[in-house]
Amino acid sequence: MLLNYVKLAVRLLIRNPFFGIINVAGLAIGFAVFFVLWPFTVSEFRSDKFIKDHDRISRILFDWNWSEDKGKSWGHLIIAGQLGHISSELHQQDLIEDFTRLTAQEHFYEYSSPGLRANLVLSVDRDHENLYTAKEEKAICADKNIFEFFGLEFVAGDRTTALEKAGSVAISEQNALRIFGQLPAIGQWIKVNGLDFTVTGIFRDLPSNSHLQFDMVFSNATRLAVWNQPDRNVPWTRHYCKLKRADDDLTAILTKNFDHLMGWYMKENPHLKINFLSQPLSEIVFSENYNADTFQNKSRFSLKVLATVSIAVLLMAWMNYVNLTISQTKARFKEIAARKVSGALTKDLFLQFIAQAAVVNLVAAALGTTLIQLVRIPFFELFQVRVVPFDKLDRDTV
Repeated sequence: MLLNYVKLAVRLLIRNPFFGIINVAGLAIGFAVFFVLWPFTVSEFRSDKFIKDHDRISRILFDWNWSEDKGKSWGHLIIAGQLGHISSELHQQDLIEDFTRLTAQEHFYEYSSPGLRANLVLSVDRDHENLYTAKEEKAICADKNIFEFFGLEFVAGDRTTALEKAGSVAISEQNALRIFGQLPAIGQWIKVNGLDFTVTGIFRDLPSNSHLQFDMVFSNATRLAVWNQPDRNVPWTRHYCKLKRADDDLTAILTKNFDHLMGWYMKENPHLKINFLSQPLSEIVFSENYNADTFQNKSRFSLKVLATVSIAVLLMAWMNYVNLTISQTKARFKEIAARKVSGALTKDLFLQFIAQAAVVNLVAAALGTTLIQLVRIPFFELFQVRVVPFDKLDRDTV
């Protein structure tokens, strides 16, 4: 019986091609807009929530004011050259559960990375015949526990020991394919700015809904002693702390221990006024870009507007469909009357209209999905809005 209703719905579409095309085209556009904008906004609102224990991770900010220059503020800094030891001090005092630090490629200086600078050129000798050379623009130098700290998944290698030794480097899955092609990458040598590094791990590509965006991670083993040293030559590092409980306040912990952490430095620099602040991991990408931030920040308001637009467009498409369908109902009165006389029940007519609506909506949804595949690349290039399949949304949920 249901199959007969579907056949009838298809025949009605073919019988009225003008209204059928208008209905299907309008719904297809509505579905296409919704399928693009709604998953995108949901994914963006979940930024960084794919990270393990994201609700217990915060990063440290430093608010600097220069009193000798009429109280001029340097604003919020996510890095501080003289304070690379702060996270390790908090951990030693058992005030936090764990910590990790990283230095972005833009701040690769003598003391922050293993002899590297901001401009990175890497080369690989493939099979002793094919020399591959390229620039690297998304590299960091980090503590050895960075992958374990953020719970980043490894494709090959051991994430707990990948950065343990000096001269180690871990690369993303995409980078491994770009550099080595189909050759196995683990154990291979990469020459970066004339220095040799061994590939010890391959991690899964980081999702775009994260402020962490890197394809290559160098070990800081040769600079670790300097990173932990509270003096003027410590590298500019970004501090991430994992609290013992989700309701702990990192700002309160830092403020309470300010004298212990900063007393020596404030005595040497009485012209400075420094306050500690902290920022929950899931809030970082929605904040303003502080000094030395390298990611593109996001606006919650703009995302809410996009989500509203996606729903509004789909509702308008459905309203258009309903109006056109109702306008055609009068022409079907004779058909309905004939069916009633023939013994059709009210539920039979109800099922018939439901089947017809289902067929139109399914055809429109399929057409809308096809339309998305055609425009997804130019749409991303123009608006920086990526198409996120609905079945991929769960990977962003902790």
